[in-house]
Amino acid sequence: MDKGGFARVPDALLGLVVALSAALAAAAAAGNAMVQGDTLWHVKAGEWILDNRAVPKTDPFSWTAPGAPWHAHEWLWEALAALLWRAAGPWGVWAMVALGILLAAGCSCGLALRRSGSPAWAAACASLAAGALAPFLSARPHTLALGLFALWVLVLDAARRQPRFAALAAPLGAIWANAHASAPAGALAGAAFLAADALAGRKPTPAQVATLLLFAASVNLNPWGPGVWAFAVAVSSRPELVNLISEWQSPNFHSPFLWPCLALAGALCLLWGRSDRALRWLSAGAFAAGLFSLRHLPYFLLLWPAAAAPALAARFGDPGRKTFVAGSCVAAAAALAVALAALPPNWLEKPQEGEPFPVAAVRFMKERGLTEGVFNHYTWGGYLIWEGVRPFIDGRADMYLLSGSGVLEDYDAAAGILRRPDPDGVFEGRGVRAVLVPAKSWLALYLSRHPDWEEAYRDEAATVFARRPRDGPSGGAFNFLERR
Repeated sequence: MDKGGFARVPDALLGLVVALSAALAAAAAAGNAMVQGDTLWHVKAGEWILDNRAVPKTDPFSWTAPGAPWHAHEWLWEALAALLWRAAGPWGVWAMVALGILLAAGCSCGLALRRSGSPAWAAACASLAAGALAPFLSARPHTLALGLFALWVLVLDAARRQPRFAALAAPLGAIWANAHASAPAGALAGAAFLAADALAGRKPTPAQVATLLLFAASVNLNPWGPGVWAFAVAVSSRPELVNLISEWQSPNFHSPFLWPCLALAGALCLLWGRSDRALRWLSAGAFAAGLFSLRHLPYFLLLWPAAAAPALAARFGDPGRKTFVAGSCVAAAAALAVALAALPPNWLEKPQEGEPFPVAAVRFMKERGLTEGVFNHYTWGGYLIWEGVRPFIDGRADMYLLSGSGVLEDYDAAAGILRRPDPDGVFEGRGVRAVLVPAKSWLALYLSRHPDWEEAYRDEAATVFARRPRDGPSGGAFNFLERR
């Protein structure tokens, strides 16, 4: 090990158990509200892959962009999630969440262990980071990508003295490239890691350089080949996506779930002089990137333990072995108790976005034949796909934008998010026949007073509007209005 090895291998393993226990508690807490609209279309895409034994290259779900080019870059996660869903239901999908955070916390602890030589501080820092990660977790491919990132940095660091770790680069890059489109960014992060080490006086070894090159080459092993690099650049550089999708926007630190990130960033500042030189700059860079886009903050949390643990070990030293063993047992037991208390995972009954799915409204639409030409709220598109109803739009914003279908722009115009609202123009141009929107939205109020639309259903979550026949009466065209 870089710090002269561990005095006792059991101590290192015990520290790892503590970190993994904390990660399991974080996964269980995330399972309390792990489902987003995106979760549902991801699982359905996985079922399509299993049923057709192919990776989709065009859109099989929407009615507004059927056959449009689709870069299904997360197909591997989707297929695995679908397999687990069929085998174990919500527990199976939650297992994918747990896999991601366990891999992330374990590898983050391992890197901190290598850099500090202190099992106690590595476990403590990795456990804190795992707890701070919990709000960022959901049943989506990015959770596994976090684990793959942490494993990649650990492999790259381990290759310095153990060149055999270079053999892991190719399969790791290939798996990542087929599970999430952030794999090209992983190659850039690896280059930044070696550069930071070089600036800190640790010149990269030939094995590390070879590891990086193997990883970068293996990213091309996906259904689109080198096109994944251009796709990653295209997605990350389009302001339409940044402005419309909350996780691409700057974080709102008024939200309490981000306060642990601020606390750990403040701790790193206090420990700056004693922290690992390379990792502190990488952590600071990841935090700075997180100020521009919320989706980057988890990477700061994964790098933070390796930056902070050396400083804490240098400042406070290691606890006595009896204290370490007793404290580890108590911490692991407490974390496991939290995990057991938080399980089992929820499903549709508790969406992560806090906005209920329109379960009753969609049931009504299916019963009354209002499932053709539906304009829907953005985050409900995945639920419509789940229920077998073709949506106007869903969480595949990159597909709708990059395919040139104009759907994302039309949704923006109809919903009035960034553009002047023009729902009439969009509904007329697209041939919208039914509208499903939140009951308290401005669009619901607008359509309730519109002569061309009649409210067909309303409950506390959603409202359904149906277009009146062109030659029908000015009111009362439908006799199935329901309010619940």
